[in-house]
Amino acid sequence: MHLQSEEWVAFALHFINQQWDGKSVSRTVTMTQAISEVFTKLEDLWHVEINRSSMSASRFVTHLRYLFARAADNKQLSHIDLDIIGLMANRCPEATSAALEVAKSISTAIGDELTKAEINYIALHTTRLYSEVMDADD
Repeated sequence: MHLQSEEWVAFALHFINQQWDGKSVSRTVTMTQAISEVFTKLEDLWHVEINRSSMSASRFVTHLRYLFARAADNKQLSHIDLDIIGLMANRCPEATSAALEVAKSISTAIGDELTKAEINYIALHTTRLYSEVMDADD
């Protein structure tokens, strides 16, 4: 096979996506779009710009990627000992309400309802991200 030099980049990206996803590029595109939309939604809800290269944002993205992978394999988290949303609702209502919005968006993207455990982990990460964003905004 002979590729033009400009085609190698696209080929390499496709190969990497296939290695990560193992199934199809379309799932990777869906995941990437959903994560981008989640950040836009959070910025709109919190009226701030989120530094997407921050540590909390990176952790959040990593968690969402693993959530997508678990959902694709029908292996969502099903058990959690702690009700994070319940604990954080009074302490950080902006983050917990955002977590519920994020959960709706992700549910739509994966075509399935999220388990309570997955929603709790989303709440954990939105709370961490919210705290970082608001501390940086001061």
